[in-house]
Amino acid sequence: MGVINEFKRHKTGEGQDVVECKKSLCELPEAVLQHILSFLPMKESVRTSVLSKRWEYLWTSIPELDFAENKAPLGLDEYKANRTMFMDFISAVVRRNVRVACLFLGELQQTFSVASLLFHLCFAYCITYTCLRHSDTPSFNLVLKSQGCAYLLPAARCPLLEELTISECGWENVKAVRICCPNLQRLYIHEMCVDGCPWDESEDCQVMISGSSLKEFCYLGDFMNDLCFYDCSPLENLKIRIYNWDQRARTVSRRLYKLLSGLSDVKRLKFASPAIEVLNYDAALLDSLPLFSNLSFLGLNYGLVNLDSKALLKILQNSPKLETLQFSKGINLSSDFDKNRGILDPVPACFLSHLKTIEVCKCDGNKDLYVDVVQILLKKVVILDKLVLYCRRSTWTPDEMEKIRKELPRASQVLQMELM
Repeated sequence: MGVINEFKRHKTGEGQDVVECKKSLCELPEAVLQHILSFLPMKESVRTSVLSKRWEYLWTSIPELDFAENKAPLGLDEYKANRTMFMDFISAVVRRNVRVACLFLGELQQTFSVASLLFHLCFAYCITYTCLRHSDTPSFNLVLKSQGCAYLLPAARCPLLEELTISECGWENVKAVRICCPNLQRLYIHEMCVDGCPWDESEDCQVMISGSSLKEFCYLGDFMNDLCFYDCSPLENLKIRIYNWDQRARTVSRRLYKLLSGLSDVKRLKFASPAIEVLNYDAALLDSLPLFSNLSFLGLNYGLVNLDSKALLKILQNSPKLETLQFSKGINLSSDFDKNRGILDPVPACFLSHLKTIEVCKCDGNKDLYVDVVQILLKKVVILDKLVLYCRRSTWTPDEMEKIRKELPRASQVLQMELM
């Protein structure tokens, strides 16, 4: 009997602990509970609404919401019904002070009224769309803060928009897109790859972008659409990566030139090596490349860059205040390279006044080539403080690196060779 009574007392004690735990949890400030819910998957957060009266709508005040549509394609009637429910659901949620909303919508089989959806999201700080197909509107205003895709609203209705990402969106039957928001700071556009797909330039869309607060723009794609910047403040960061351009070289080079002309005040530019090749395609456009008067950092990535490239030389010549030059994927010299022929001539003004640091990553392969590269750079960049080469241990030995430092002029003071 004593054992049974002890068990009951123990069980009662545990029950009291649970009750007290529930009470203490419910007594927490609402902001704390919202923070706890923000760590749960969306579905689990919604389930907490059955816990008590206080929890019924608590999940709708979470600052970040993630709406995902992962089901198989619906029939038309079912799609319309689900879409209506989805819009009503978002409308109810966003009215409760949502700040970040992420929507991943697959390729919808029927048209999807993005304008209607965005009306419900106009007060959000961050919204994400992926893989949208806009086939129901000939033109529209594209405005909202995002991290994934597209929005259609006048700027006046999106006063909180700071970040927008348009990811893999098709603009079928859309002739003009206008992205205009006074507080937009970061814009990311990732266009669909067109490798092997039919293409008609007459069907392209013109994307007009303005933003007095814009600080960063990142573009990844094949320049399927014409990007035009106007009334923008000088950018802090600009990143450009091109995938497939061989079959559309003339159009891509023209659109890249137009983009650079509209953002020539940028301070930091990261350029994929294919973009350098694109600029080399059209000599006339290359000769009229804009002056990058504020550029202090130039990063070249996603492939080897030829040091004797005409486009690279032109960019360097038009960047008088460049301080740092970075080759993320290494340097190459064209097959007809001749040591006696002038490379990087005429010498860019930044080589004589501002360029203090050059970094070259992945210095593996032809060691003689990199000795030539180091020799050229040390000779041309007279005020260089630091030339850093990141080398593979399997390619270079410490003795070889020390030999280069001793034999090349200025190398002992400037050259740093880091083993990776």
